[in-house]
Amino acid sequence: MNYLGVGVSPGNVAVRHHGTISKVVDRRVRVVELVLRCVICGLGVLAAVLIGTDSQVKEIFTIQKRAKFTDMKALVFLVIANGIAASYSLIQALRCAVSMIRGDVLFSKPLAWAIFSGDQAMAYVTLAAVAAAAQSAVFAKLGQPELQWMKICDMYGKYCNQVGEGLASSVLVGLGMAALAPVSAFSLFRLYGEDGKMGLLICRPAILPREQMSVKFFATFRIGDFIAPSQSCILSVKGRRSLWLRGLISRSDCITSAETVLLEKQSLDEFLANINMGNAVIVSVSPQPRASLAVHFGISPLHSMGIKAVFDTSSGRHITLIESCKEFLTRYEQSKIKGRENDGLSLPMLASSFPGWICYAEKTHGSFILPYISSVKSPHEAMGTIVKNHVCQKMGLR
Repeated sequence: MNYLGVGVSPGNVAVRHHGTISKVVDRRVRVVELVLRCVICGLGVLAAVLIGTDSQVKEIFTIQKRAKFTDMKALVFLVIANGIAASYSLIQALRCAVSMIRGDVLFSKPLAWAIFSGDQAMAYVTLAAVAAAAQSAVFAKLGQPELQWMKICDMYGKYCNQVGEGLASSVLVGLGMAALAPVSAFSLFRLYGEDGKMGLLICRPAILPREQMSVKFFATFRIGDFIAPSQSCILSVKGRRSLWLRGLISRSDCITSAETVLLEKQSLDEFLANINMGNAVIVSVSPQPRASLAVHFGISPLHSMGIKAVFDTSSGRHITLIESCKEFLTRYEQSKIKGRENDGLSLPMLASSFPGWICYAEKTHGSFILPYISSVKSPHEAMGTIVKNHVCQKMGLR
């Protein structure tokens, strides 16, 4: 593949800056990254040493008890996380220093993705370890009277103070790793633009020297956003030009970002306008909206048969659920009153909207199970009651 006259492999992009401003920005980013990684390395080692070497002996009656970081699993996790963060930051700091010394180097996209993913993972791990250790520290400092947990720091004051210093260093480590995330993101995503500039370039012409008289198409072309009908994703050029179609098809084609044009050309108004103009319009409808369309336009088969009104049983289901809740609360309150066991309000309460089960229960178990069956009507019966007592009156039916 040819990129502005510079031969590169698909997995690597040569980071070349053609302006003074780009060079200054790149150098500053590298300096910031190197400083952050060195600081994180130092703080991680400090936190691990403070917590890992902390201990205090306390004599309780005649027994001596030594408090150390292994007594709390959260502190063990914190020491391990700080050690990993320090080692990782040291390796990345050395890589960054070598990169600055060598100057313009060939930067690999897979390596950039690995660094970006590593920074994200380390940020999550360190912050999670800090959160767990902070929660344990709060319990040690304040205790938990409800669970009869004593205030450990009242007995091991020196131990808790040193743990607090290590925890503060760990917080800085976590914040430093979080600050590295945008730096590594910048180093990664600038490889997908030109001259170190981030951004998604949909179409851009790569003009080669005039003597070659050719234009090659690939993923970095910018020829505009075209999605309206009868407009092609091309850029007019003067004279004879050769096109490399494979590079264009292998990428994202000319994906547009002009969503407003999409709404103008593919909207309900445009759909209705085509119908009004007499154009041949073909529609495919998924099963889900068919019922809603039938209700909206009044084309239900029941209406065509002369049915006066059609209701959804969801309303009856809601009423049944509400009444069932009320009946259960009534049964529950009555069951707590002594001497009311045989008044018909028995627990557990059984309910079913399936008539076959009710018939089976009545015929098979008889009077034994009847007191436990809910007296609330089924959703269909509830709708029948509503139609008879309310809808018919509104419609003037008898």
